[in-house]
Amino acid sequence: MQNPDDFDYSMHRKDLDSRLMKKLAILRSNKKGGIISIIGDPGMGKTHYFWVINRTKPTTSHLIGVQHLTRSRNFYYHLYLDFLRTGGFQLLKKALNSMFESVGGSCYAIDPFGLILIRHNKQLLIERLTNKYPDVPQSLLESFVKLKVGSTRERMLVRRWLLGEKLRSSQLKEIGISDCMISPETILEVLKFIHANIEQNFEIYLDELEMNALSSERWGEFLEFINSLLDKLPGSIIFLAITRRDWDEFLSHVTADLKSQVKFQLFLPTLSIPDVRAIYSKILASYWQESDKIVSDRAVLRILQKSNGVPRQVLKNIHSEIQAMLESSIKK
Repeated sequence: MQNPDDFDYSMHRKDLDSRLMKKLAILRSNKKGGIISIIGDPGMGKTHYFWVINRTKPTTSHLIGVQHLTRSRNFYYHLYLDFLRTGGFQLLKKALNSMFESVGGSCYAIDPFGLILIRHNKQLLIERLTNKYPDVPQSLLESFVKLKVGSTRERMLVRRWLLGEKLRSSQLKEIGISDCMISPETILEVLKFIHANIEQNFEIYLDELEMNALSSERWGEFLEFINSLLDKLPGSIIFLAITRRDWDEFLSHVTADLKSQVKFQLFLPTLSIPDVRAIYSKILASYWQESDKIVSDRAVLRILQKSNGVPRQVLKNIHSEIQAMLESSIKK
């Protein structure tokens, strides 16, 4: 998820940050979890809050950033891949190492789906694990214990993918990521296993949600997905970065029980005249450090009118105006 470091979020945005963090601190301390919605139209700065949350998350929480979930054919699988890419595979390996060592086994590698590669008799290890951990489903234990070494090229591709590199579709297919290989039930069991054994609460940031892409059937699947995460992973916090229209649509679909899980709603307002002036002045200073240029009321109102106060458009229009100034001064 790209960090919008180049955006100046002014004092007004800092106040919003503070309000969000106060509520989040309460949820983290009581460990009850719930839903926090961050509501604003495209360009309003919703992704900014992923980085605000990331900077403040405690060591007992694991933050998963998920973009464009509603475009996915399988919500659980999409979440699981993003979990692995945000360091989840290290958490899983740590949990499984502890479990395997307790029955005399050992592991030496992990593939992109969290499958441990072992040097012991597979069936014997499953029997030992089943006896030692009767509450862990045998299907899950069997999915962990797979003898799959893979070629050097496959491991190289996996490593590149886990580090965030965008691979071609043919490369993704080569390492088995293009098609869902794990059932939703197994994915939930994996996350439950980590939650229980590493004592990590999950904070899941669902960004770029496009609810209008969902059919009525898919709406049901999405709400069931949210319900399952809150039910199976107690203490988890789900952030919904969503437009105002889609948020209203979401509320019209949810049950009373799910609606009660909404703990905080952060509405992102458009930028004001002082906000735009402050941003314009700061950007001007970055071009002319010794400059005494003053941003006129006329310039501020022009930017505000062009952008409708949407932060992304404000930034774009200011840079365009300054670029025009530079080109004009060069010609002179």
